Amino acid sequence: MLDFKNRSFAEFFMDVVGKDIYSDDYNNNGNSKAHRLRTFWQVEPDHIVGTLLVALIERKTQHPIDENMMCEYSQIANRLLRTVSQVESLKQIDGIRDSTHLSEIIRRIETTLHTDPSAAIGGAKELVEAVCKTILDEQDMPSAQNTDFTKLTKDTFKVLELVKEEVTDANAGADQYRQMLSNLGSICKNLAEIRNNYGTGHGRSANHVGLDSRHARLVVGAASTLVVFLYDTHLEQQ
Repeated sequence: MLDFKNRSFAEFFMDVVGKDIYSDDYNNNGNSKAHRLRTFWQVEPDHIVGTLLVALIERKTQHPIDENMMCEYSQIANRLLRTVSQVESLKQIDGIRDSTHLSEIIRRIETTLHTDPSAAIGGAKELVEAVCKTILDEQDMPSAQNTDFTKLTKDTFKVLELVKEEVTDANAGADQYRQMLSNLGSICKNLAEIRNNYGTGHGRSANHVGLDSRHARLVVGAASTLVVFLYDTHLEQQ
């Protein structure tokens, strides 16, 4: 743990990520600095862990270092920090940020994106489903709780009237715009199929081979882009 004493260790965490490392939240695996750091890694979102790791790397450079190991540490930190760009835009939308339920789904995606791709993929589908139900409710078109996912997304696209009236065949790029909107429906269909085959929620055979974190990032990125577009459209109509 470098040259940290208990006090400097606590001050370092508070200064870098605003967390009290000696709170009970990080005491699951033991009270030592190393055990608390391991617990912090397990329970905090990837981008917070990445921020801390960058700061630890910068502090480590003041001591004798192994260049190869330091390069590996930096790659891990950068990979963790990429999580921010995947879901951070979701947190900027008032209706999503202020929802405890939606925020919890996003938090689970953040914490599993690199450690549990299946859970992140399942969370991506759950997020789209929850946002579609929220939009339909707020548009005074309550959806049944057990609505088929494909029907749910189609109903959401319909109520949002995604193809603007001013986009006519006379406008340059109208066909391409409609095609792009049509592809959003394909994203929903593919998202459901990927979740069914590789996400959480279904039992697998013993020889099942899952996807890795780069595939999960692709799924989460597509779902996040879709959710932002749908909810932005919803807010504009309101």
